[in-house]
Amino acid sequence: MSQPSVQERSGLDQGSSASRIKQSMAFVSWRGVSIAGKKRRWSRLVVLSLLAAVAVWIVGAGVQLYRAQGYAASGQKTISDIQARTAPLVDLDGPLITDLRAAGHDFGTARSILRGVWLAPLRIAPVLGRQLRAIEGMLSAGQQISTWSAGAAESAQNMFEHEWHTPSDRPAVLREFGTLALQTSDKIKAIDLGPNEALVSPVASLRDHMQSRISAAAEDLVNTVTVANGMAHFLQGPSQYVVFAANNAEMRAGSGMLLSAGLLQANNGEVILGDMQPVEELNPTTNAPPLSQELNSLWGWLTPASEYRNLATVPNFPTTANLAAQMWAAKSGQQVDGVLVMDPQALRAVLRVTGPVHFRHGEMSASRVLDYVLHEQYLRPQGKRHREERRDDLGAIAHATLNAVNSGKWNPSRMCMALVSAAQGRHILAWSSDSEQEAAWRAGGVSGEVKSNSLSVSLLNRAGNKLDYFQDVKAQLDITKLAKDASGRLKVTIHNRAPVGEPSYVIGPHKDSGVGEGVYLGIFSVNFPTWVRDIKMDPQLKPVSAGPVGNSYQSSAWFQIARGETKTITVDFVLPKSGVLRVDSSSRIPPIKWTFGKDSWNDVAKHEIAW
Repeated sequence: MSQPSVQERSGLDQGSSASRIKQSMAFVSWRGVSIAGKKRRWSRLVVLSLLAAVAVWIVGAGVQLYRAQGYAASGQKTISDIQARTAPLVDLDGPLITDLRAAGHDFGTARSILRGVWLAPLRIAPVLGRQLRAIEGMLSAGQQISTWSAGAAESAQNMFEHEWHTPSDRPAVLREFGTLALQTSDKIKAIDLGPNEALVSPVASLRDHMQSRISAAAEDLVNTVTVANGMAHFLQGPSQYVVFAANNAEMRAGSGMLLSAGLLQANNGEVILGDMQPVEELNPTTNAPPLSQELNSLWGWLTPASEYRNLATVPNFPTTANLAAQMWAAKSGQQVDGVLVMDPQALRAVLRVTGPVHFRHGEMSASRVLDYVLHEQYLRPQGKRHREERRDDLGAIAHATLNAVNSGKWNPSRMCMALVSAAQGRHILAWSSDSEQEAAWRAGGVSGEVKSNSLSVSLLNRAGNKLDYFQDVKAQLDITKLAKDASGRLKVTIHNRAPVGEPSYVIGPHKDSGVGEGVYLGIFSVNFPTWVRDIKMDPQLKPVSAGPVGNSYQSSAWFQIARGETKTITVDFVLPKSGVLRVDSSSRIPPIKWTFGKDSWNDVAKHEIAW
């Protein structure tokens, strides 16, 4: 075989080198692609990992927010349940302290969750962080208020349980309770709710709502201080009050008719009630005090300054009480510090706490007292001797009840709650000529004062019978907005379910009434705020009087309704385009049933409506 020439070998070598170069370049190219691919895969992996971490954080943060919301809602529900109870400021028994502590724990837990690591990134965000800090501030406030309130309630409970039973200790205990309430109020006023600027609408609204609730709670506590100090002042004495027993079987405006009276004296924590006498024996026969021009214009024809049974023709109790105190002084020469009115519902409230009391005809209990005073007592044979026995029994029941109160063998918290509930329905009314004492009665809701936005409906019995207990009254209020103002219509429906076969003392006829048996003869009276105008009483009724008296405008007319009959009385009026009315209790038993749109209630307490 022949060997290649030098020239040929040279060509072969060049071809091999080129091939190797191409192979090397291809290898390098492949390696580059491989490295680049791996870098892209690592980048995608990092991005995916970051996205996964963000997703996990979002889920985790969402879960924490959900948990926080759940605890916050639980705490808020507990507080709402407490506030829905009767007289929460004196509800020292039952679950109050436990519930307050539970609410504080829930608010605190929710706040801790928001401050945890899961939500830390949100707190440094410029917009979201501010919202979160505001919510944290509100939760912190809820926790503090709940915790402080629980501690204050426990301290108050200890005061009343261990130091209340000796009469001479009671003024000091009440003052100590007032100091405790004041300290708690000061703490609540100083609470910081966190940021209040640049908040989104829901958070801002929640903060405003909580601020108003805090202000209201602080105000309630200040009122509690006033009541506690005023009661301490009253019990320390010496205090002298005229006490009237009102009977809701024969109604006046905002109270039952004042039928018997006695002198109550308080000194060094003990309260003593003198003999209760029929008011007709106590009327000033000479030197009757003068009437105000307004009262004389409306009711002068009844000569109320010389007849206790014709008092309370207006629902503003300070007007009635001031005149009653002057009448007492004119007859007895005694200047009294104030006036108290209590009716059977008030007796019932006290007996629910003290338990039954005994008098010569057996036992008087909370379950029996309403029917006894309003009806049963009148079923006895008639005549002077039986009437005197009946009045003696009522006096004996009143004294036995007061003795049970003086004994101190009852729960102060339950007593306060019972009396507050009775006061809300105007079953306890109190007035004093002493400014400190009167401030306490106003703060405690027993002053019976007509406010500038008060609306009240009254039926004044003029038949001399006891048929108010058998009148079912319903009131429907309608307000229609117009272009510049609003028109209102009040429809009051009365059904007379007078019984048959009962003594004339109950169902009539009274010799001077001019109406037959079972007929309710009375004066329908409505008190509007003075800013209500164009009041038009039902034209079917005969007018009695109309005009301003204090904060209200009173319009009254005669009406009568036979046994088994139903009558509707209509009153039209004009109001501002928007506003708030406070519908006051009538103190009737049974109460008036009110409706306003979809809202309905019994007037066992004042009730506000807005339009």
